[in-house]
Amino acid sequence: MSHPFRREIQKLRALVFGYTLFFIAGYELNRDFAMWCDRWWRARHPHSSARSKPNTKWFDLLEGAWPRDPWRRELKEDFPALRGVEDNPLWTVLAWEDIPSDAADLFIQRVHMNGAPLHPFTEKGMEALCGCPDWTRLAYLVALLRTRDLRYLTHRLWLRKNFSCYVKLVCLTTPCCACSSELYRRLHELYLLGQLGEVDHWPMNLQAFNKALRRHELLWGSLERKNWLHEWDAFGVTMLWHVMADLQLIASRFDQGQNDCPRGLLQRVRTTLTKHSETVIKLID
Repeated sequence: MSHPFRREIQKLRALVFGYTLFFIAGYELNRDFAMWCDRWWRARHPHSSARSKPNTKWFDLLEGAWPRDPWRRELKEDFPALRGVEDNPLWTVLAWEDIPSDAADLFIQRVHMNGAPLHPFTEKGMEALCGCPDWTRLAYLVALLRTRDLRYLTHRLWLRKNFSCYVKLVCLTTPCCACSSELYRRLHELYLLGQLGEVDHWPMNLQAFNKALRRHELLWGSLERKNWLHEWDAFGVTMLWHVMADLQLIASRFDQGQNDCPRGLLQRVRTTLTKHSETVIKLID
């Protein structure tokens, strides 16, 4: 892997790590977050000296600095979600560069969902895999786009229509909302290299990507005002994912003055979230 790609991916990984901790802390200001981290450290190390100002290393976490041991190890012990960040296969999947490469073929053959391989294609299977936009599963979608194994051709065709929207919604939720530009840049590099194949409605530069995010936020605001959703949580982003799939139906309801959320849509969102929570994805050696 070339050095620029390695640095980009390492920084992205560190940002996701740092902002996962930031959102666990539950503060909006960086200084409050750093003070919370200092309190956590002193609670773990009661003999450490008190500080008048928070340690600058906590601010560095939010700038893409990778934490060193022992504090990285202890953070992962106390906050298991951070282990998932460090071990997520996305960092490996983003790094493949060969065209064509059998790395994606070998990887995707190892992916098992609820004990079964991803092929053959089924709509229900794809909904279980990626019905709820979730950054932790992004690696499997990127790998499906990058494989040239013909058994996954239908998966790639499905993703061609849906991948761009999926990425945008992932970039509007925690923790990727804090590093959306970095994630887009790396994916866009792969797109320009032809490694993602054809992706419908893929933004061709960062400005277009940010404009697309703003449009999604405006739609979110409209649905929030109509009481269809309330927070940028799994329910809200899954609701938006389903709405984006049928904008004409939603627009027609609004035009007719029907502002209540359709029961059928609510049920689809709840079903999707249930399937998402029940789906276990493992890499089989």
